[in-house]
Amino acid sequence: MGSGCLTVAETVDYLNAQGRKVGAVFVRLFRPFCIKAFVERIPKTVKRVCVLDRVKEITASASPLKLDVIQALLETGRLQSMEKVIGGIYGLSSKDFIPADVVACFDNLELPEPVEHFTTSITDDVTHKSLPRKNLLTCVPEGTVQCIFYG
Repeated sequence: MGSGCLTVAETVDYLNAQGRKVGAVFVRLFRPFCIKAFVERIPKTVKRVCVLDRVKEITASASPLKLDVIQALLETGRLQSMEKVIGGIYGLSSKDFIPADVVACFDNLELPEPVEHFTTSITDDVTHKSLPRKNLLTCVPEGTVQCIFYG
């Protein structure tokens, strides 16, 4: 959801080209949350889901988006076929959310016991549940010139 969608989409395309079987569903309108439209986009073969949100909701059991995803899966009978539904936070403090963070999320999801309530993009020195960036891959096509201009 939000600005991280492009990063996730590019990384999913890259990982699938490398032989991994991953995917992403992007939420364009959070509330009202369209359960039917959301669940229809999740293939029946999916066993694990990772919900990324930019909200750190310390008074709730999970982020608002994760709670709505779980409710959608529950109401449609899909939750019973899921092994895991986990969630994490990205882009806190306006930190860059890069392809390496997306890879870390997918790597975490594949673990026998994935880290729940994790953070990416930052080093969380309170919960110590940050996912490390292992591979600083780039999804930029070869030959592309990137520039940063300061004024």
